[in-house]
Amino acid sequence: MRSNEQPINRRPLDLADSRDLINFYSNPQQRRRGIAALNVPATPAGLVLAAPRADIGFFSQELRDGGVSVLDLNVVEITPDWHRCIARMLDACLHAQQRHAAVRLLADFGGDVHYGAIFQLESLLRSASREWKLRCFTQYDARAFSEAIDVDALSRFGTVLFGDYYRNQDGPARERRENNADETVSLSSGDD
Repeated sequence: MRSNEQPINRRPLDLADSRDLINFYSNPQQRRRGIAALNVPATPAGLVLAAPRADIGFFSQELRDGGVSVLDLNVVEITPDWHRCIARMLDACLHAQQRHAAVRLLADFGGDVHYGAIFQLESLLRSASREWKLRCFTQYDARAFSEAIDVDALSRFGTVLFGDYYRNQDGPARERRENNADETVSLSSGDD
């Protein structure tokens, strides 16, 4: 599912320390990684959940089990019109940022986004929020895509996970984000 010759790391990744995350899951356990990445107990950040209507109950319950108050959660329904969904997500993030110093967004698109839109969606989401203190955790159901995913292109926006394999973001974009961040970024590295 990757487009290059470089190996993808296979080692446990500390999701609580990751910046942005793009998670391609194929089972419920992998789908819950976005919730783990939010690191809910350790942060007072505002939370925005975006998911299809059928999945909002699942994620809301998982977050409540993790200690999130329903009052602290902004919910956005993901529909097939993902352009409009991005606008709603950004509005919810702006609203949460008025009450919190930092915001975390968990957006689970499942299989509702076609392959060609993934890069556009990630690019739009990150570019619109690059000046904000926002950590984005986006998720997709890998079983819905038959095309190869361009991991190199997506890794510019965050750590890309496929099952147990991941690729950290690297290059100038990451360095700029880390230099502007208030918190220390500590990503696991691959086998040397």
